[in-house]
Amino acid sequence: AGLGAAYVFARSGSTWTQSMKLTAANGASGDTFGQKVSLNGGTVVVGAPAHNGAEGIAYVFPLPTISSGGLVNAASFSHTVAPGSIASVFGTNYANSNIGASVKPLPDNLGNVSITVNNVAAPLIFVGQFQANFQIPFETKPGTATVVVTSNGIESQAATVNVTAEAPGIFITGTNQAVALNSDNTVADSS
Repeated sequence: AGLGAAYVFARSGSTWTQSMKLTAANGASGDTFGQKVSLNGGTVVVGAPAHNGAEGIAYVFPLPTISSGGLVNAASFSHTVAPGSIASVFGTNYANSNIGASVKPLPDNLGNVSITVNNVAAPLIFVGQFQANFQIPFETKPGTATVVVTSNGIESQAATVNVTAEAPGIFITGTNQAVALNSDNTVADSS
């Protein structure tokens, strides 16, 4: 009791809703966590001035963000995706290092990063500090879908993407060469 907390709110139009509650991992009663708060870009700093006999401490919470227009079809970079298609989300404060999925089926958490599409966990292919690649869940219905990136238990603000029944795109490598797979999922090459 008396540990304190800081709350982050998001605004949609004129409505504010609580998006997360921040707490001190090593907080103690009487620390006054949350008495001092600062927000700079995608980072929240929360002070606990009375921690450890008034020595005080500051906690840094890097908030994951989704860049404006940063949610795209990974092949075409259009702002339309389809159920089962691969999407990319660009922003900040995702993973501390680049991590690629190494297991099948694809995991829904890589490096403490997860993504939901309409509150359904999305299979992850890759996560880095500024980008994540994921598969749009097959059960996603056409229309507008809401996407949230969660990093270390902290959620980004929601972003939306248009979902259609089909969203074709061609992955390109090198000098405008399309990536094609053989039936066994190996890359088709000149041999």
